[in-house]
Amino acid sequence: FYFNINIKHKIEYYKKFENRKNMVKISIIMTINNTEYLVERTVESIIKQTIKDIEVICVDCNSDSGVLRRLSEEYDFIKVFRTTEISQSEARNYGLSKANGEYVAFINSKDQYMDENALEKMYMYAHKNDADMVCGNIQVIKQDGSVDKSYDRKSSKFNYFLKKDVLEPVEYGTPEIFNKNIYKRSFLTQNGFEFSNDITFDDPIFMAKVLTNIRDLYVINTDFYGLNNNIDLIDTYDK
Repeated sequence: FYFNINIKHKIEYYKKFENRKNMVKISIIMTINNTEYLVERTVESIIKQTIKDIEVICVDCNSDSGVLRRLSEEYDFIKVFRTTEISQSEARNYGLSKANGEYVAFINSKDQYMDENALEKMYMYAHKNDADMVCGNIQVIKQDGSVDKSYDRKSSKFNYFLKKDVLEPVEYGTPEIFNKNIYKRSFLTQNGFEFSNDITFDDPIFMAKVLTNIRDLYVINTDFYGLNNNIDLIDTYDK
């Protein structure tokens, strides 16, 4: 009898252990089109993150990236899905449908994560407060991946947070910068939030859906997202 109980406890223990191994705290969704030459740098910035319970869902649109193939063979948490003739919006939605994480992050294959602790800090803050979304700080980067110090991010409170705080959704600011945040996956899926395929500039529409359905906006003072500087930033609230 004692032997059977012991075996039962061991089985339960190993089941729990397997579940912990299979848990994913954050799913990082990345779409790749014509930026293969920057993909390795982007993925390296993810690999360096201190949080390890993650998966990287790469939706490869027509590039057939050899770099991705090599990285996915080297790291089992990198999953590559190859698609053809779909838009970036459809690719992001496809990646979201494949995600298993408690939270979801989106990264463009020309951008990168900055602070190596950023994802872990944002996840811990989100998990502690059961937050639907947590926002971090952005930095603008040059083509070589270095920080563009000419961009005065501190002049805009919408792109720079000095402390952990809880704001109202209307205080979010620049609506097209959606990838400086992590989102609770159940919040997105249960509300049916997806990227619109029928317009070219779909990022503000996605954020409008989120911000009009969220109660509290959690922000954290960590340098999270490095935005490639070939994009013109909308840097004022009025705009």
